[in-house]
Amino acid sequence: QVSALYKEHNVTAKVSEFIDDMAAAYRWADVLVCRAGAMTIAECCAANKPALLIPYPFSAGDHQVKNAQAMVNVGAGKMVMNENIDQSEMLAALRELLSDKNSLRQMGERANTLHKPNAVADVAAACKEFLDA
Repeated sequence: QVSALYKEHNVTAKVSEFIDDMAAAYRWADVLVCRAGAMTIAECCAANKPALLIPYPFSAGDHQVKNAQAMVNVGAGKMVMNENIDQSEMLAALRELLSDKNSLRQMGERANTLHKPNAVADVAAACKEFLDA
C-alpha cells in the first residue's frame, strides 16, 4: 500500500519491512523518512543524510520531538507530526525536500555537523573525570 501511494505521487522509493544492509540503504537514499529516536538521529548524522522526521507520539517526555527539533534547527531536516502523516503536510514536505538535490546535499552536510563519532569515549572520559574528582 505504501509503495503504491509513493508511485501514485511520482516518488521513487524503496519500501521494505526490514533492511539487512543499512549502509547501502543510506548510500542509495536522498532523504530518510524516519522516526526521531536518538540512534536514528545519530545514523542520519553519521550518514550525512537529511531527514523527514516523524516523532513517535508516545515517546517518554516527548523526547523524539526534541531530537527532531535539533535536526530542524541546523537545517538538516523537516518534522511532520505523527497525526499529520496521512494529510497533505507530509506529502508537501517530502516533495519540497526532493525538489532540489543541491539543497538535499547541503542539508546532509548540516546533519553531519551534529555527528559525534567519539561520543562514547567522551562520555566515558567525563564519567572518569567525575569519579576521579
